[in-house]
Amino acid sequence: MQNKSLSLVYLYNEYKELMCIFNSVSELSKTINSNSTSIKRFIESGDLFRGSWYITKSLLNENDLLLITDKNSSAYNELITDILSSMHIRKAVFVYDVDNVLLNKYDGVMEAQEDLHISHETIKKYAKLNQIYNDKYRFSYHNLDIYD
Repeated sequence: MQNKSLSLVYLYNEYKELMCIFNSVSELSKTINSNSTSIKRFIESGDLFRGSWYITKSLLNENDLLLITDKNSSAYNELITDILSSMHIRKAVFVYDVDNVLLNKYDGVMEAQEDLHISHETIKKYAKLNQIYNDKYRFSYHNLDIYD
């Protein structure tokens, strides 16, 4: 029987574009300086890893095109650098207006609270409920600006 940790792992950006494929959770976790348990948790939850990347065990769409095929390329190195530089982000917050136009992306709820002068509890509540706050803002933990 094949070890589950030795199955392919797909890395998507926040727009759900397939960026790169890794041979295993272990390979990805070593490459991006994370632990396998965290990677598995993000795979299961479907949440954005470090605020910008989805990690999956299967393709999101069968027609997904792989954007980075060469792990020796500058594009791959830039991707890994971006992921490593985002280690401080636990859960990014996307803020939209009532028409779902992106106003800003924050590295976390506390950063959004500071800038918008809205309590982090309120931001988290409205993000979870997916409702408009004060007829002004929609908060989300995902990028809603994804076009099919």
